[in-house]
Amino acid sequence: MNKNSNKSWAKAYMVAGHIAWAVLSPLVIFIGGGSWLINKLGWDYRLIIIFVLVGLIAMFTGTKSYLKQLLSMYDDGKKTTSVKPDKRDYDYNDDNYRTDNKNIKKNGVKKEHDE
Repeated sequence: MNKNSNKSWAKAYMVAGHIAWAVLSPLVIFIGGGSWLINKLGWDYRLIIIFVLVGLIAMFTGTKSYLKQLLSMYDDGKKTTSVKPDKRDYDYNDDNYRTDNKNIKKNGVKKEHDE
């Protein structure tokens, strides 16, 4: 195993760890902290909904900003080209079927093709 493959695995684990941290930490902080505050201060238990929503918003914005930063690190500045469909037609049998059906509808008789 060469040294470059070990570094690529380490980078992959590091990125996965950062994404997991960006997803889990706001949820744990807001939901766990909100639950603790509700129990400690005797607030209404329905306030947990607000803590969950704030945790989800923090999770999405944090993950989005991290992924945007990660993608900008690997951006080479070139514009991507759009994918152009292939002009060649590979469904020959399907075209003959459609042609045969048009001939049947038009003339009422199926024409045989010479092959």
